[in-house]
Amino acid sequence: MKILGIITEYNPFHNGHLYHLFKAKEITGADYVVAVMSGNFLQRGEPAIINKWIRTKMALNAGVDLIIELPFVFSTQDANGFAFGAVKLLDSLQIIDYLCFGCETDNLDTLYSISNFLHVEPQEYKELLVYNCKSVKKIRIQKWRHDISHPKYNRRFVCLLVISFKYNFQ
Repeated sequence: MKILGIITEYNPFHNGHLYHLFKAKEITGADYVVAVMSGNFLQRGEPAIINKWIRTKMALNAGVDLIIELPFVFSTQDANGFAFGAVKLLDSLQIIDYLCFGCETDNLDTLYSISNFLHVEPQEYKELLVYNCKSVKKIRIQKWRHDISHPKYNRRFVCLLVISFKYNFQ
């Protein structure tokens, strides 16, 4: 039995989410899907367009087998807090075989490279922050040419950071 974990907001659930769910199940061969989903309030405290009960019903009808609400304290934080709480929640279940998330790029090497860079934060990077008195976002954009401060990207990087740190894979 293979179990897939996904982290989502489904605000609202749409065809892109359905495609992601279908592809994740296809790629992993998962028998069951467990989703961690935010409640009525999302990242940065933004209220959901559709309440959690309707979003849950939509996800269950689409093929998710179990929805677990991400606690308010994590669901209303920035991407870092959101992703950290969701990954830790899935990990605490001790049943998840795969973790899948959507992303705007399919270049895993780039994602791992950026995730590793943000985890390690080389001394040169820290010195650049202090010396240039620039925001982290601006330096990261200069370094990677991606706006990785966007919540969708940032959440993915945090997922990779948490997983990389816990399971120590490169």
